[in-house]
Amino acid sequence: MKRTHDDKASQVCYKDGDKVCLYNPLRKNGQSSKLKSPWEGPNTVVECHSDVTYRIRGRRKAQPKVVHVNHLWQYHGPGQCT
Repeated sequence: MKRTHDDKASQVCYKDGDKVCLYNPLRKNGQSSKLKSPWEGPNTVVECHSDVTYRIRGRRKAQPKVVHVNHLWQYHGPGQCT
């Protein structure tokens, strides 16, 4: 199973300043999960901690958070995250 996973996995590398979308499947009370997109963003990559963890910041004054690369997706322009 590990060999199959490793064959299909791709190495993703983000640089400082790249725009990314963050996967957050949590839903709020009163909102339908079918209509809400689980992707938030765009966020900015602040720094790379390791090959699989990145520090990102949503807005200018927001606190940066450390997330795993599996929860990130490359932002390509307006309308991609929402």
